Amino acid sequence: MPYEKRIIIGGLPRSGSTLLRFMLDAASTIISGPETAFFTQPLFQQQATIARLAQRLADKLNICPERLTEAVITAPTSCQAYDSISDLMGENAGISKPCWAEKSPRNCFSYHRLHAENPNFYFISTIRHGLDVVTSVVKNHPNNANQYWCPIQRYVDTMLAIYSFKSPRHLIVKYEDMVTSPQKTMNQIFAFLGLKYEDHIIQSFRQPASTRDLTKVHQPKLKQEISSDWINRWKALQHSERVNEFMQHSKAVYWLEHSGYELPQRSYT
Repeated sequence: MPYEKRIIIGGLPRSGSTLLRFMLDAASTIISGPETAFFTQPLFQQQATIARLAQRLADKLNICPERLTEAVITAPTSCQAYDSISDLMGENAGISKPCWAEKSPRNCFSYHRLHAENPNFYFISTIRHGLDVVTSVVKNHPNNANQYWCPIQRYVDTMLAIYSFKSPRHLIVKYEDMVTSPQKTMNQIFAFLGLKYEDHIIQSFRQPASTRDLTKVHQPKLKQEISSDWINRWKALQHSERVNEFMQHSKAVYWLEHSGYELPQRSYT
């Protein structure tokens, strides 16, 4: 089907992109299925590894790999390939929506290429206080349990990618705004997209759907009410060594300030 709007979501890891995806998908106008990383590689590369790609997407999206293969192999652009993938997701869910959004944090490294392919894409980048990002621990992840999720260098590289992409169709959203003022922030996002905001999404995003499965995203907080308690966790004493490491990285400190966050009060040397 022809889509009215196509939204690419990228940004820092642990910065609320999954929360954003769930809330967008809860709207009547946007389908936003599980993270695919489809746009992190150019189309020719996805086509060259189609067997592996199709099986990976089939496992994530519960769609026949043969149909996914056809969607990708026959498409002349990444955009058109994902149009077809979104069609299959909608068919599988028994829904039809005029817009799609694909969320993969590493999408931000492909913004320039994607904008060149289709200047009508909308881009949303999620960011967060850098110290909360690099001290975030995934307790129940099968491969990285109880370890820091984001290297400091990834924080630096991601912030450079986000802030070097200049476009009136690029919106930077702070995690802190999403969890302290979710309704206001989502209103702003929908206004940016030129879509009508629906009040119910702040609550209904937790309701099960074929495109939203809380058991598969390693985000236990999403089962709870959105809370401002989710911020400033870097201040816990257990993270002092990690905070010190961050504060000694000049580029990390630069991006923390550049993005509007205050530095810690104590000095780190």
